[in-house]
Amino acid sequence: TELYEIKNNLKVLEYGCLPHMYIEFLAASPDGICDSRITNPNYHGRMLEIKCPYSRVITGIPKSEYYMQVQLQLEV
Repeated sequence: TELYEIKNNLKVLEYGCLPHMYIEFLAASPDGICDSRITNPNYHGRMLEIKCPYSRVITGIPKSEYYMQVQLQLEV
């Protein structure tokens, strides 16, 4: 997350496991949530999920596993 902070001029807050407010069996652990109200307000509140695929061609289309993971994290 440190490189992401430097590249985008913002602060990333790291959390552990975040439980869903109403559904007790759902939880998420994003890599961080951007806190950039002052330095870069366009990024404030964005969830950060870092993937480092070194053996895969980057196409801009996320793998279905990643997509499902992020959708669940957004719900929580």
